[in-house]
Amino acid sequence: MIVRHPDGSHSAYQRGADETAIDFAGRLGTPATDEGAELDINQATLAFLLRGDIQLPKHSEVFALHPAGLAAAEVRLLAAPDVAASLG
Repeated sequence: MIVRHPDGSHSAYQRGADETAIDFAGRLGTPATDEGAELDINQATLAFLLRGDIQLPKHSEVFALHPAGLAAAEVRLLAAPDVAASLG
């Protein structure tokens, strides 16, 4: 998972083989990043964004609170119910 910070920088997090989902979720946004993780923000196929201001690969799934800037013909825009249904 890649977390983009307000200054434009980003941190990488990758769930460890023995790490529970709860432990992994607890690390997100903390300094406990995985600097060696081979994650590329330009290869993301699922994004949860505050603003739709980044370029994503075609056919990516995107939930954005403010989707202006995202082309609906290029990506699949997700609504809040879509996100909730995917968790169940």
